[in-house]
Amino acid sequence: MKEDNALIKNGKWYNYPDTYNTFSFSEDKGEKCFNIIRQYITDNGIKIVNPIDLGTGTGKVYEKLIKHLEYKGKVYLVESNKYMIEYLKRKYKEATIIESEIINFNIQPEKSNFIISSFGFPSNLFDRNQSVKELKNVYENLSEDGILITIGWNEKWDDELSLLWKKYIDEKPKSSIKTIRNCNLTWYKQDIKTYLEFENKEQMLHIMKKLFGKHAEIDYSNSNKLKWDMNMGITINTKKEIENILKRQEIKNERN
Repeated sequence: MKEDNALIKNGKWYNYPDTYNTFSFSEDKGEKCFNIIRQYITDNGIKIVNPIDLGTGTGKVYEKLIKHLEYKGKVYLVESNKYMIEYLKRKYKEATIIESEIINFNIQPEKSNFIISSFGFPSNLFDRNQSVKELKNVYENLSEDGILITIGWNEKWDDELSLLWKKYIDEKPKSSIKTIRNCNLTWYKQDIKTYLEFENKEQMLHIMKKLFGKHAEIDYSNSNKLKWDMNMGITINTKKEIENILKRQEIKNERN
């Protein structure tokens, strides 16, 4: 059952930062994904310079991860939605906020060796050409020792949250996703089981109504369910690996 007034379905959920923030900070509350990334940084002795958070939203990656890491230079928060930008400027005055689409962001003449995105890269998972173009711009902003990390779905769509999404939103066919993140990235960890978990029923029903629509609120009005399992995945690619991905894509385009 689809619901036209669902903010996710009509594409307006980014225009409500407070509601989006509740949803975002309710995902992976145990920070499994962030803990895996912290361990990766430690194990590989990465010295972070000019970290970039792509598709920042309301700042969860910055708040929960980047702020607690050692780094040199500036922190860049890249976001295109004007309502999110206003929210970020009020909340994180110490960060450098870039109002830009991922395909156009630029920190030149600086470079970053740590670019990360949680559910923000690519900006449109269903558009392969766009995904590759965004990857190319990430490449341009990475230093030679740089890495790109993405956090998001495991792309199997086999968890409770995916089923919830399909029931009330059902945006586009998953068959349009041809490769990992639709631009040939590499899984570091694929099947990370965590949860979307709300603090109480009032919060849960608020999110159901605002993001998934009135029918979702009705369906869960007599339920005490506060969490849905999520199967997430992390990709990690070096700049050299991204270069090879882009070269292979160029060859493919030439052949076609």
